[in-house]
Amino acid sequence: MGNEPIFVDTSAFYALMDRSDLNHAKAAASWPALLENSPGLVTCNYIVIEAAALMQSRLGFQAAEVWYRDVLSLAMVVWVDETIHGQGRELWLGLGRRRLSLVDCVSFTLMRRMEIAKAFAYDSHFVDHQIAPKSKTSRHSPNSKGTVPVCASFIFTYCSLSNRKTSATLAPISTMM
Repeated sequence: MGNEPIFVDTSAFYALMDRSDLNHAKAAASWPALLENSPGLVTCNYIVIEAAALMQSRLGFQAAEVWYRDVLSLAMVVWVDETIHGQGRELWLGLGRRRLSLVDCVSFTLMRRMEIAKAFAYDSHFVDHQIAPKSKTSRHSPNSKGTVPVCASFIFTYCSLSNRKTSATLAPISTMM
């Protein structure tokens, strides 16, 4: 897993808590390795609000409270400031109707700002939109369509489970491009 922090998205938090979620088994198997091998799990207050509301609505207050107390407490929660919110809003408006939420765009902006290149997520937007930390040596270059994707030089890693039930891996960025 390396020495890089990992951003945790609502989709992963929810999969951990809901046994009927399609990604629950993968998330539950990945979680111990993430805790053991990552220097830190990071999320933001927008994710906290989104995840708590989703869990309370679908799983009930008690499940949301257990998540908040026992799971969320293992991650560092970064509070979104006005600048990050504004940049996330601009990204959200710029991407238009691509089914991205404001929370996703703020998360991508925060990850870029904190130079976090890995995410524990089951939301394909983390891969689809190729939004990740900027590099001091990177340059934006056109893709095969001749357009420049947002932060095209990088792509978020997407959590995947290896064939072994107890071993989880995060794919290196280079294999995702």
